[in-house]
Amino acid sequence: GDQLGRYTIQGLLGAGGMGMVYRAHDARLQRAVAIKLIDSAPGPDSMRRILREARAASALNHPGICTVHDVVEDGERVFIVMELVEGQPLSTLIPAGGLPVAQALQYVRQIVDALAFAHARGIVHRDLKGANVVVTADGRPKVHDFGLAVELTGPGDDADTAIVDTLHVSRAIAGTPAYMSPQQLRGEPPDPRDDVWSAGVLLYELLSGRRPFAGATLVSLGTSVLSDPIPPLPPEVPPSVRELVERALSKSAEHRYQRADEMLAAIDTLSASGTADDQRAADETTVMPVPPFLSSTSSNAVALVGRDAEVQILRSAWSRARNGGRQLVLISGEPGVGKTRLSTEFARTIAIEGNVIVGRCDREALIPYQPFVEALEWYARECPRRMLEASFRHVESTSELAQLVPSFGRRLTLVPERIELNAEGQRYRLFNAVAALLAVSARTRPLLLLLEDLHWSDRPTVLMLRHLLRSSAAAPLCVVATYRESDIEKTHPFSEMLADLRREDGVTRIALGGLPESDVRTFIEACVGPASDTLTSLVADRTEGNPFFMTEVLRHLGEVGALDGLASGTDPGSTRDTHALPEGVRETISHRLARQSETVHRVLGQASVIGRDFQLPVLQAVTETPEDALLDALDTAIAARLIHEVAGSPGRYTFTHALVRETLYGELTTPRRG
Repeated sequence: GDQLGRYTIQGLLGAGGMGMVYRAHDARLQRAVAIKLIDSAPGPDSMRRILREARAASALNHPGICTVHDVVEDGERVFIVMELVEGQPLSTLIPAGGLPVAQALQYVRQIVDALAFAHARGIVHRDLKGANVVVTADGRPKVHDFGLAVELTGPGDDADTAIVDTLHVSRAIAGTPAYMSPQQLRGEPPDPRDDVWSAGVLLYELLSGRRPFAGATLVSLGTSVLSDPIPPLPPEVPPSVRELVERALSKSAEHRYQRADEMLAAIDTLSASGTADDQRAADETTVMPVPPFLSSTSSNAVALVGRDAEVQILRSAWSRARNGGRQLVLISGEPGVGKTRLSTEFARTIAIEGNVIVGRCDREALIPYQPFVEALEWYARECPRRMLEASFRHVESTSELAQLVPSFGRRLTLVPERIELNAEGQRYRLFNAVAALLAVSARTRPLLLLLEDLHWSDRPTVLMLRHLLRSSAAAPLCVVATYRESDIEKTHPFSEMLADLRREDGVTRIALGGLPESDVRTFIEACVGPASDTLTSLVADRTEGNPFFMTEVLRHLGEVGALDGLASGTDPGSTRDTHALPEGVRETISHRLARQSETVHRVLGQASVIGRDFQLPVLQAVTETPEDALLDALDTAIAARLIHEVAGSPGRYTFTHALVRETLYGELTTPRRG
């Protein structure tokens, strides 16, 4: 990609206020960033102001604010380097009828908290709107473009003149007046109360699905802002919340909350008041947290490269599911080709629109229905209690669910006695209960069920999945399943199911292959920076575009000191030991493992017997290694990126890839596997 100083441009993210925004790689700090290339059109005075305020905004260090890393003047080019926030604009997440009251308040509270932090430091946003707020996969809003908004008019007293002047504003901010206070439209100096007004407009929009003031032209819109009363909110919005909106949208700045911290205190008072209306609003939440698996698989990963077509297929299936049609998407491919990366990245992006639960199969599964048990265990623990109780009221066979997932019984005190039936009858009741529970949950909020590694599934799991897909009840439910086709024998129950699914509606298949050479170059640059033709060809030839293979080859080249010369093109690749690289990923992993001490190798080998995931107490019992020595070995393995600790679960570890674990397991003699 093109270079901007030490930054490598990797692709266009979109058009923002005052310029284009690009994804880039910071070669010095080895991180992904967003770069806003400022358009010089505003003129030298405006440019100086933009730079001054962007530099001031760079001092804002708050979890709800997109961090400004740097402001660079490179010749005639000026660009602002910002934190790269993965997510979706809040403006795209507002349904026609608005969000539940509790969810709307939750979003606005976090946004107002960020505004209060900025106001305390003398910075006013002046361009707050849904498009300038990105909601991350775990549901946190982050405010962008502090200090980058442009004043629409100079000081003046004639409101009509000021509104007419807005017709000449740059198109980059032509939509902004819908969120501007009367004082801003009149051209009065910036004030924290302008941000309070904008937050009020945004809260109104989140609650109702529409903006409070509208107009076919900027003049009519401005007139509405200046003169029209606030339209009524939906009847389900509690009176106390309506009062909050009305004060934030007071035409008189003196009658508004004077700063964001006052509005924040009012929101917190609502949450703590315990009134019936407000409590009902709080109970309406249906949002579950994002499973840790989605965060752990992407926290250290490079951007998803070369899978735009596949992401669009998944998006289309999700859209069909949201309209009430159950969908199954099957993602197949060889080990390391990126099945899990694609499915989890997609799941993270849609977690803003629906709930996500994840289940994984292991080669040595200890219990039947393992992926469903794992997914439902998360659901049982994290589902809001009110939503869980409401869901169970629509499920007949709750005793079977409680036996399959004991957490249901622990959270819900009224679980009926189990009815004695033969094995076939019990299985049918269980299948119906799981299908009913997921359908009810999906109708409350669209649901994505992610099932990983179905080539290791057992027959009970396959039968339950088949029953779930054939359930006649309409529900916005999407199932995404990954598997290795090469690892499925013809007699495997999942193989039989795949043959049956060819005749089913609502089934989509994605066969992942290696990346083409153009995407290989993009992948390399995302990992290590600029890549020469020599390095690109070498990696493409060795790996056939398999992302995991590429990561391992690049790491190996770096460890043997060959990467810099190959990346710059000064090393033609015919010297050193570049051609002695392992041809397959197993050999690459074995080469890395050989660099570890005997203790680390032994500990990881014994961990591979436990499974893909393992816990410290279990590993200590198996290895009979003193705790300090065991922790040292695990720390060394983490540093070598052979394993990592599961986020939010101290003492629980997982191999960075199934093939790392399989390589270790394959090196063990049969007695040691026992």
